[in-house]
Amino acid sequence: MTNIIFSLFASIIFSASALAQFNGVPYGSGVALSTSSSVISGSFAIAGGGVILRGIAQCTGNCDITDAHIENSPDTAYITIDNNKCNAKYKAPSWIVKDAIALVKSESSEVYRNVNLLGDPVKGEEKYSSYEYWHVEVSDALIKTKSGELLLAIDLMLTDPDFYSGFDINRDHDTVGEKADSNNATKEAIENNNIIDFYEAVEGLGKKSNVVNWTWNDERTKYSYTVSCSKKAIEITGSPTYTFLKPNKHGKLIEDIAATKYFTNNYQAIININQAVYDKGIQFARTSALLRNLKNKYPILWAKLVNESTSLPESHGSTPRIISR
Repeated sequence: MTNIIFSLFASIIFSASALAQFNGVPYGSGVALSTSSSVISGSFAIAGGGVILRGIAQCTGNCDITDAHIENSPDTAYITIDNNKCNAKYKAPSWIVKDAIALVKSESSEVYRNVNLLGDPVKGEEKYSSYEYWHVEVSDALIKTKSGELLLAIDLMLTDPDFYSGFDINRDHDTVGEKADSNNATKEAIENNNIIDFYEAVEGLGKKSNVVNWTWNDERTKYSYTVSCSKKAIEITGSPTYTFLKPNKHGKLIEDIAATKYFTNNYQAIININQAVYDKGIQFARTSALLRNLKNKYPILWAKLVNESTSLPESHGSTPRIISR
């Protein structure tokens, strides 16, 4: 089945070498550079790969918000919203709320990739050929954070489903470390048919596609949230999806509509590669979408949340600069 994967994503699928949490990270490669030089114009779903999250959640119930604040427990944060009828809470890991607030705070009208594997080499990286290595760029706010590591894992997920099925976003760490249980985690995932589902989805598409890249994005996502007084909870819907890209006859990347449609209809096969990673990625995207709504419509309450977020524990994660292909 690996040959099927290689046929479909011929330009970017490579064999695994379980060196660390990320596949093939060279020793001493530093941390990812900022994406501040990579402004995107036009549709970001087809911007040429990476992770791009800019969706804004729209309120669909009990929308007369009068106050908002953050409550913090050791590992969990609650965004509490008050309106004229009740108060309700949105629950997420503290690191997701911390990082999402930092990201949304940093955003302007210009759009950048949150994660880009195809950055250009800079001075001092001459020994790392751009053909043999990815030169990683990450949003300023997400460098060396757990959410930055999470989105980088999602961008890498389809380059090597076997390896990244064992990626553990819940482990505690400050830097990339050895992943001793990689083989066991991958074996368990295969036995549970998680990866097999993805292989079968790829096999269903066959060789009709010339996909060379993808963007995990929310340009077409319709996030919504409701303040549920009966449940005393803030309920958010909407999830990012992959847009698959292929070169046209002039070499410019365009959407492979057939591949995007096929995998949208078989999205669970991708999710099953690593359910825990995608669950956290979707939660991060939804949290960010909620916060963008508050930033845009309730600037005073948004400023209050930013100030209160300073009490949340710091997020630590690995965002290496150079990853071997």
